Amino acid sequence: MRLFMAINFNEEIKASLNEIINRLKEQAIQGNFTLVENLHLTLVFLGEVVPAKVNNIKQLMDKVNIAPFVLTIRDHLGHFKRDGGDIYWLGIDRNNRLFALQKQLSQELMLAGFSIDKREYRPHLTLGRRIILNQQFNQAEFSKLIKPMQIEISKISLMKSERLKGKLTYTEIYAKKLRNDS
Repeated sequence: MRLFMAINFNEEIKASLNEIINRLKEQAIQGNFTLVENLHLTLVFLGEVVPAKVNNIKQLMDKVNIAPFVLTIRDHLGHFKRDGGDIYWLGIDRNNRLFALQKQLSQELMLAGFSIDKREYRPHLTLGRRIILNQQFNQAEFSKLIKPMQIEISKISLMKSERLKGKLTYTEIYAKKLRNDS
C-alpha cells in the first residue's frame, strides 16, 4: 500500500483552499488540480509499504513529542517547473515546530529501516500538477488575492493513497494527537 504522513485540514480551510484552486483553474489552459478532499500538508512520504509494517509506523508516530501549534499558509503562490506543465503550490510560513515534527518522524522511520526521501523538507500545499496557465497570468497579482490562513495543528495522520474507480483517494488509516509530555 502507498502511504504518507500528513497534516489534514478542517472543512473551512479546505473550502478556502478550494476557492484558490478554482481561481487558478480559471487561468489555466490545462491542469490536474487537487481535489478538495485530498488537500493536506505532507510530512513524510513513505511510498509502497507492506501491510505488515503499518503497526510499526503507528508505533513510531506515537513516539512523537510535539505540542500542538499554529501553522500559517502564506499568501504566496509558487511553482516547480516540469515538462508538460508545472506543479503549483501555496507556501507555508517557516515554523520550528513543523520542522521539528517532520524531523522526528523522519529520524524514527530511518532508525526503523524505512527508506525515505532525505532531501531538505520544503513544506507546501500542492494545488495542482501539469498546469499550464494562459500567457496573461500574473503570479504576483494572483498572490495578492490570497489571504493568509492560520490553522491549529493538533494531530498528524497516516494516509493511504489509492485509485478507486479511477479517482485518486487519500484515506486516513491512523491519527496521532500532538502533545508535549516534557
